[in-house]
Amino acid sequence: MIKARQPNFLFLIVDQMSHFVLPVAQPSYRKAAQKAVAPNIAKLAAGGRVFTDCYTASPLCAPARASLATGTHVRRHRVCTNGDEFSASLPTYMHGLQSIGYRTTVSGKTHSIGPDQLHGFDDRQTTDIYPSDFIWSRDWDLPVKHDPGTSVDKLESSGLCRTNMQINYDTETKNRAVEFLQGHALDAKEKPFFMMVSFTQPHEPFQTLPKYWELYDDANIQTPSRVGQGDGDAHPYNRMLQIYHGIDRNAPDEERTRVSIRAHLGMISHVDDYIGQVLETLETLKMSDDTIVIFTSDHGEMLGAHDMWFKRTFYEESAHVPLIISWPGQVAPGVSSAVVSHVDLAPTILDLAGLEPKRAGLDFDGDSLKRILLAGEDPDWRGTALIDYFGDGTNTPMFMLRDGDWKLVAFLDFEPILYNLAEDPEEGTNLANRPEHSGRVSKMLGQIFADFDAKDFVEEIKEAQKTRIFIQNGRNQSETSGGAWDYQPHRDATKQYVRTAVNAGSSC
Repeated sequence: MIKARQPNFLFLIVDQMSHFVLPVAQPSYRKAAQKAVAPNIAKLAAGGRVFTDCYTASPLCAPARASLATGTHVRRHRVCTNGDEFSASLPTYMHGLQSIGYRTTVSGKTHSIGPDQLHGFDDRQTTDIYPSDFIWSRDWDLPVKHDPGTSVDKLESSGLCRTNMQINYDTETKNRAVEFLQGHALDAKEKPFFMMVSFTQPHEPFQTLPKYWELYDDANIQTPSRVGQGDGDAHPYNRMLQIYHGIDRNAPDEERTRVSIRAHLGMISHVDDYIGQVLETLETLKMSDDTIVIFTSDHGEMLGAHDMWFKRTFYEESAHVPLIISWPGQVAPGVSSAVVSHVDLAPTILDLAGLEPKRAGLDFDGDSLKRILLAGEDPDWRGTALIDYFGDGTNTPMFMLRDGDWKLVAFLDFEPILYNLAEDPEEGTNLANRPEHSGRVSKMLGQIFADFDAKDFVEEIKEAQKTRIFIQNGRNQSETSGGAWDYQPHRDATKQYVRTAVNAGSSC
């Protein structure tokens, strides 16, 4: 049974954007290095709750998005790389919303690998931008080598463009989202809706239109202190990523870094424009007061910090993401410094929709943010965020735990790293080997590996990788199976406009 005035949800997500580039409240220990011109995101933040210390569950697209959907860590949902299957048997918060009568849909990217391209969405307004099969599967038994598909060589093309694939995709994503909202306003059934609007910008390659490029000035672009070195001074884990991204062989110089950062900021301004158009449609249709708006990014972007680019690493630029939640009249505007994670969004959404996850048989790793949103604080909040990374670019896993001001990075093959972010926001001093911190390191390692055998997990993942590669090789030889998993959005023209009496009304 649908409750009266059950809230709608508009989930806005962008791809590869750090919290630190936005004109919103920042963590107490750090200021924004660059501020994108993003008035619509800033307006959303001013009217909602800004979480200054939110973390992705994994700094890579497919694993991060699987964690968002399932409310679980990578070690449970097992989507480790951008080529791993998201199992249809895994329950998502969309399934939960369906069970209480919500209309669920997505416009844009989900990056789900496998035959199930819905995972609890009733339908998709667009197809996905990336392949749905195992073509990007990885083999951890092979040494790490340069991958041209995710190389800093792409930064040679940073700058201006007339249009590109990402702009075209985001334009369709925005247009279909607007069409859905307009259609919903004419829907006599008045079911509450959940719509994810998932943009691909500002993911690399960093290219933008002149109108957004001109919002910035080269003189105001701050480049990181370590630029173009590409040497062996990095941690061994990050060194593997430098090889994978080609930084060791073609490190971006100061000028290429500046142009890439400026174009990345321009892309943020572009997607902010599209977000503004979606939010304006919501307001025009008088649905704003009944709609919870959530904004985040799947993971961050290094932008040359620590001589690193893109994601996959444990540094804050890669792991620390924006999170804004707005609900007029219910969520008081403000800022929360609680350490939270993407795995908290699934239980939060169901809690706000009126469904107790455990009562519905859903078992999440995260916790609901409802008390923080409605009361301003939650005295029982756990205050930690966990990251698992078993992805490409390395052949060894990485784990990260943020607990208060402390951040511990753990590996199977290297000694741990401990940072105090309040005293060392740039993450330059490893405190793990200092005797006074031995107890803290032991405690945090215990939290990371509690009830989890990482070595056994890695061996299981390696076997699964080989199976996926075997299957994909067969698909590659087939003339009929290629692309069979891709979602084809269906539009029935017989049910549009005034072809039926049902759709002849108005929402004036």
